[in-house]
Amino acid sequence: SKGKKDKRMGYASNGRSAVGIKADHVRLIAREGIKIVTGPAQFKGFGSKGETNSRGGSLPTAGPIELIAGNNVEPKKIRPGLAARLEGAQNEIIETLQPIAKGYNLADSLDELSAMVESIIGVLMNMTFIHTTFYSAAAPSFASLPPLAGASAAAGNATYQMLADLNSLWQIRINKMMWKLNYLEPIGYKYICSTNVSST
Repeated sequence: SKGKKDKRMGYASNGRSAVGIKADHVRLIAREGIKIVTGPAQFKGFGSKGETNSRGGSLPTAGPIELIAGNNVEPKKIRPGLAARLEGAQNEIIETLQPIAKGYNLADSLDELSAMVESIIGVLMNMTFIHTTFYSAAAPSFASLPPLAGASAAAGNATYQMLADLNSLWQIRINKMMWKLNYLEPIGYKYICSTNVSST
């Protein structure tokens, strides 16, 4: 089965030296560890251009590794669940061969997302406390005129605190945008998807 890099990046094995293994079962066993390595050798002695391929051509910095189970990489059409369909969701095309997530970057991403959710919870708790305090102080004024001084003070404090919370929400929104750029976009410095390793 042709992988993603074969079709899009020109990494097909045509015209290159290659090793093929085919059997009913293949086992690679190491008592202490196995490494799958792609790319040119990382030491000197190959001239100014470094190690070349078998035809003297240049090598990519990091060739792809694709783990294809089932010998099929064609995209799949997925039908959404009943609840989603009732809301108008359409069938979705999902890539079968996808980049593997980088564990440390993914963990950092979830840590930052967790911190943003915690900040939102804090703002919501503040607003709930403000409403409770304000209405507790203002309740007597609804039955008497003029309004009690306590209600006016509570309103002033509530306004100040709500402006502070609004500012916090804007900061959280900016943080969320930066989080998306850093972790979920290919240009992000900690993009959670591997550029060179994919799996079905």
